Amino acid sequence: YVFHVNPIPGFDWTPFLFLISDFLMAINILRFKAFDLVPFARNKLIDIMPDGIMITDSSGRIIDLNPALVAFSGKIESEMIGKKIEEVFPARQNFIDEMKEKHDRFDCSFSKNTEGADSFFDVSVTPLHSNTGTVDGHLIQVKEVTRRVEAERQIQDANRHLMAEIQEKEKLIADLNAFSHMVAHDLKNMLGAIVAASELLDSSLDVLTRNDQKEIIGLIHQAANKTIYVTQELLTLASVREQDVKAVPVDMGPIVMNLRNRLGDLIDGKPIEFIYPSEWPQVIGYGQWLEEVWVNYVSNAIKYGGDPPRVEIGVDLLPDGLVKYWVQDNGKGLSPKEAELLFSQFSRLEPQRVEGNGLGLSIVKRIIEKLKGTVGIESSGKAGQGSKFFFILPGVECPNLDKNNV
Repeated sequence: YVFHVNPIPGFDWTPFLFLISDFLMAINILRFKAFDLVPFARNKLIDIMPDGIMITDSSGRIIDLNPALVAFSGKIESEMIGKKIEEVFPARQNFIDEMKEKHDRFDCSFSKNTEGADSFFDVSVTPLHSNTGTVDGHLIQVKEVTRRVEAERQIQDANRHLMAEIQEKEKLIADLNAFSHMVAHDLKNMLGAIVAASELLDSSLDVLTRNDQKEIIGLIHQAANKTIYVTQELLTLASVREQDVKAVPVDMGPIVMNLRNRLGDLIDGKPIEFIYPSEWPQVIGYGQWLEEVWVNYVSNAIKYGGDPPRVEIGVDLLPDGLVKYWVQDNGKGLSPKEAELLFSQFSRLEPQRVEGNGLGLSIVKRIIEKLKGTVGIESSGKAGQGSKFFFILPGVECPNLDKNNV
């Protein structure tokens, strides 16, 4: 109109063009909310959020997502927009089915392994409802929680370790309560015998015959050896509780054959019959501790066996690669009730008849349990048939073998 470029000379097009532009602006404002803050929030907030955001429509197609979600998925954005969510994430079909079935907000978790490393995510799904109440789509928020999960696992491991220590301390307290009076009484008697015999020897040295002197010295020697034995057993119990050892393959043959050096006073001069197995399968354990087990089992078989004692040592191969070693005596045997109580904490059967302080078998149980094994006894309770004491440990070929510290 100003420059006279007008197909209709003298006609002013301005009002009509303003009318058209105002109509388009009204559509833009009302339909697309051009003046709202949504575009600003979308560009400045959602795109920089560390949590993954994804929006699907009513048919399950992905219509929008932010860079964090793209990074979590490990895919390309152009390959995801416009496709159904089950096509993009086929491994999450159960989650997708649950999302479609529910009409309320729900949360879930999942993990993903990438190059041998596990990542953990918390997922929150919020249905998007229309004005009529129908579900038009879903807002899916994905938050990586790997650090939190690892921290929780560390806390759980620390709690388990602490609980194990507490239980071990409780066992120690129970053990101390169970045998403190008994051991103290035994030690007092043995030390009292040493003192009394020494005083008798000192005061009557001139009037005692040589044989009487030897008898008194023998009593002192016997009481001193018992005191040393009890002390050694206590030290062994303490070392088993406090020491962590590496479980390794152990050859039982040399350990058993070397028992004569440990049990010389008990074996020498007695007509004891020993029977050994033809083979000695290796087990996973700790040699010094297992030697204590054999010392207790074999010495008990000698002391409480028949007359003369007969000690049979055997081995059985069990399923799952386990090995069962046992010691059979020819004593009077034990009743089921006695057998059940025998491995109880520092128990003694018929203390007026049986020697010992109840430490031996309790130490055996502690050792084998710490080596991830089990102990037990088999007895018919019939005289002459004796009792069979055994322990079971993983063999070298055990499929579930765990050689961690014990």
